Parts: sequence; C-alpha cells; structure tokens
Amino acid sequence: MESRPRRFLLLTVCGIALCLALLCPCARYIDALSALLVAWGICIICFGLAKQAHVLQLAADAKDIATAMFSGLYNIGIGCGALLGKVVARDVGLEWTGGLGAMVAAVAVAAGLVAFITSRRLAKFSLNVAS
Repeated sequence: MESRPRRFLLLTVCGIALCLALLCPCARYIDALSALLVAWGICIICFGLAKQAHVLQLAADAKDIATAMFSGLYNIGIGCGALLGKVVARDVGLEWTGGLGAMVAAVAVAAGLVAFITSRRLAKFSLNVAS
C-alpha cells in the first residue's frame, strides 16, 4: 500500500463495486454470499484504512481534528448510502440495490481515475515549469 497508495485505493473501490454487482447473483447460495460478504468487508476495511492514512498524511499537525472530520464525513456517506438504498428498495425493488450501488462505485472509480491522472499531469507540469 505504501508504494502505490492511489492504485491500492482504486483497487479497493473496484473490489467494492464488484462485490455489489455480484450481490444479486450470489443471493441464492449461502456459501457464495458468505464469501462475497467477507470480501466486501475486507474491501471496506482497506478503503477506510487507506483514506484514514491519506487524511493523517495531509494533516500532520492537526491529526485529532482531521480524524474527527474524516469520521463525520464517513458517517454521512454511510447515511446517504442507506437512504439511497432505502429509496431504491422501496421504489424499484430490493434486488436492484446492489446494482445501483455498483453503478455509484463505478462512477467513483471513474472520478478517482480522472482526479489521479489530472494530479499526475499537474505535478509533471509544475516540475517542468520549476526547472
């Protein structure tokens, strides 16, 4: 994780998207669903740890405040996801919650890729200007 934090973060979000996409097909088989939920939990833990490490790296002088803000924002994300899942389950059907969650995660992966590519290009540009 330390040598390639961006790649690790994107892989965890891809893992979450894959787990969400496989939720409905695995729902009929308890063994497959159990393995999928373990993989989903591992991906969520890895995502949280990667983002927490990033936040602590950015706010080296105010770690307690940064951690509290991160925790609050993470909980807002959980609440928004639960609200969106409730609306989808009520209006469209419970079997569509995983698919919609996978679509949201895929958009997050795409946004992350764009952000990482843009920041890499800006870093190269600033190095060229400084030289």
